[in-house]
Amino acid sequence: MKTTRAAVALCVALVLSLLALITSTASAAPVGITLDGPSAVMPLDEATLSVNASGQVRAGDKVTLEHKAYGIYWYASRTVRLDSSLQASFTVSQKVVGEYDYRVRLHATSKHPSALTSTYTLRVVSTTLPAPSPDPVPDGDSGVGGGDAGGDPVTSDDCGGARPVKADGEPWVCTYNDEFNGTQLDRSMWVPQRTSTSRVVNGTSSLYTCYDDRSDVIDVREGNLELSMVRLPEVVDCGQGKASRYVAGQVTHYGTFSQTYGKYEIRAQFPAVRERGLQSALWLWPVNPTKYGLWPLSGEIDIAESYSRYPDHAIPYMHYLQGPMIRSTNTNIVTGMCEIKHGEFNTYGLEWKAKQLKIFVNGELCIENNYSALNAPGSAAPFDHPFFLALTQLMGARGNEYNPAVMPEKVTTKIDYARIWK
Repeated sequence: MKTTRAAVALCVALVLSLLALITSTASAAPVGITLDGPSAVMPLDEATLSVNASGQVRAGDKVTLEHKAYGIYWYASRTVRLDSSLQASFTVSQKVVGEYDYRVRLHATSKHPSALTSTYTLRVVSTTLPAPSPDPVPDGDSGVGGGDAGGDPVTSDDCGGARPVKADGEPWVCTYNDEFNGTQLDRSMWVPQRTSTSRVVNGTSSLYTCYDDRSDVIDVREGNLELSMVRLPEVVDCGQGKASRYVAGQVTHYGTFSQTYGKYEIRAQFPAVRERGLQSALWLWPVNPTKYGLWPLSGEIDIAESYSRYPDHAIPYMHYLQGPMIRSTNTNIVTGMCEIKHGEFNTYGLEWKAKQLKIFVNGELCIENNYSALNAPGSAAPFDHPFFLALTQLMGARGNEYNPAVMPEKVTTKIDYARIWK
């Protein structure tokens, strides 16, 4: 009997405590919380978002920044505490033009309920690549071919080697070829990246390389395109508020050539470095980078990326909002470790058709991805529209950070040829 009475008393006490807590929270004065920031920034600019709270809020209360991922769902980014002025701030940046939604959640305490700010939209209002001098290619499957022909369309089926054949026996048709046998870059086709016009840099916030159009980072010699990163004697002004002692080379077909589907082959030699700090990339970027939404919803195809921390491998990656990975059907296999010959020329290939991407290294299949995007299930999106080629030498970042103490003053990726078929 005593045990029963004690249990009843304990239950009554718990119920009364709970009612008191509910009454206290419900009767607390309303809380207010706002989120504000700049109306617009350029790509990679840091934007400071300011939080202001009022009411029964105390210094030390937690607030969490939430970001609307892919324009579909909200996820918690990071949490901080309010200062003595009941304020907090978050720093964010984005690399692709578009609009990005944020909000802040105030955590509930015994003194007040949780609260949520209105949605704040950050606009990124520039391009991630420099404006080309040629007119952009109109919408369609492809632009003009060129290469050593000085920008003239490719009229033969010869892309410089044996004519490849598709799995069904039909031959591939050459649409673009550059063997880099001359002494100058074909500027009717290749557009150099410049930080001064794009604001694009690469590395970390404290140590990064700028991009520029100069002969020590972009050169054609001895049958190769050479894309380098060099350490300069002193810091230089890169424009757009950026300055660095490092400068690198990147060229693209931005506005000169693009196509939907096809076969790509690039023979390249990445820097013979085994220390962390370098990255090279052979990749495709969509002509319309927001066709299906902000990156990565509209797709990106990294045919091969070299990270010097993994010197014996190339790492391809297909960027999109992938659905579940199913290995038995090669569905949504987005990346892998492809073995390469370190410090030597290797051949990197892509075969791209509706609903399928295949990556090859030295003629061997490395990845087959029968992709299915969550934002477009059952369709060929987001890889059903024109993409263009980009070739890049980068400074490492995020786990592959550059260390000047162990790196040569100049490192170079060499491209023997770039060939594209339909």
